[in-house]
Amino acid sequence: MSYEQYQKDIEAILKHLAIDTFSLLGFSDGGIVSYRLAARFNTKVEKLITIGSQWRLEDNDPSIEFLAHVTPNDWRDLFPDSVAYYNKVNPQPDFDRLINEVKSVWMDTAHSGYPSSDIRNIKCPTLIMRGDNDFLFSLQEAVELVEQIDNTTFMNIAFAEHEAHKECPQICSSVIQRFLTEE
Repeated sequence: MSYEQYQKDIEAILKHLAIDTFSLLGFSDGGIVSYRLAARFNTKVEKLITIGSQWRLEDNDPSIEFLAHVTPNDWRDLFPDSVAYYNKVNPQPDFDRLINEVKSVWMDTAHSGYPSSDIRNIKCPTLIMRGDNDFLFSLQEAVELVEQIDNTTFMNIAFAEHEAHKECPQICSSVIQRFLTEE
């Protein structure tokens, strides 16, 4: 598992469906993959929207220590419904392995991970959104990202955390709709 592999999976789907141009909306990990796709296919991506999505992970990032200590039991305690769904739909569930694989994706500082400086290749109009209290994607990181991509709009959503689109769906959907319909 890696962000690069997720990117390749989406590229294969786009190719199979013969989709030449497209817009992307990604939340968290999906936004990281969307940055990678928009940087690689900068002439094919019409618009890019990300919510709560980091763009880099430096070796000294404080989230590395936080993520390194996340355990499968922590996840079970915090997200019991998600764990139950995972176990239900997988013929051979191995939740502990899944969490360890996901953690390696989150902490990947190699080229297979976050897009980092490649984001400068993004050429499409971009909307970057984050909850004001997002503990994974700081305001400082968001501001630095906005400075790296031309033609970017930024929205910080008051009173929201990492899942701002779930916490404030009316606000997010109206802004996303306006962004997508603007010329």
